[in-house]
Amino acid sequence: KSDFDDIFFQFMKSINLDSFLEDYLKKSNIYSYKLSDDNHTLGMTLYNPINRDVDVLIGDFILDIQALFTLAHEFGHVYDMSLFEGNTEEYNRYFYQSFYGEVVSKLFERLFLSYMINNNILKEEAQDKLMEVDDNNHDYLLASYILSLLDEDLIRDSAYSYLSEEELIEMVN
Repeated sequence: KSDFDDIFFQFMKSINLDSFLEDYLKKSNIYSYKLSDDNHTLGMTLYNPINRDVDVLIGDFILDIQALFTLAHEFGHVYDMSLFEGNTEEYNRYFYQSFYGEVVSKLFERLFLSYMINNNILKEEAQDKLMEVDDNNHDYLLASYILSLLDEDLIRDSAYSYLSEEELIEMVN
C-alpha cells in the first residue's frame, strides 16, 4: 500500500499537482466498490456542480498498475472539474455533450504511463498498458470518424446501432 500511495503521489508531484492531491484527500475520499464483472477495473468521478463536491470511486480496487492507471484517469476528471467555473447547464454541455470531458483524463493517463516508463517503475507493464491505450484510442477515433460520416438522424436516434455491417459499409463508402 505504501508503494502504491508513493507511486501515485510522486506521479502527481511530477506534474506539480502534489498539493492538489493532498488538498483533495483532506476534503474527500477515494472509494472502492464491487463490480459484477471481474474483467477490468472501472473508475467513476461524481461531481456536484452546485456545491462542487467531487468523489472518486474505483471498482474492484486492488493495489496494481490498473488501479493506478484508473486513479490517474479519474484524477484527470477531478482536476478538470476543479477548474470548471460554469453553471449547471454549462457543466452538462461540457461534460456530457462533448468529447472535452475526457480530454484531461486521457492526458493524465498518458502522463502517468510516461512517468512510469521514464522512472523505470513497472516499466514493462506500463509499456503494455500504453500499447493497449493506443489501440483503444485508435478504435475509438476510427469509430467516431465512421459515425461522423452518417446522416444526423441516424446518429441522433442511435439508429446506426441497428445497422448490419454491410449496411454501415455501404453508407460510409
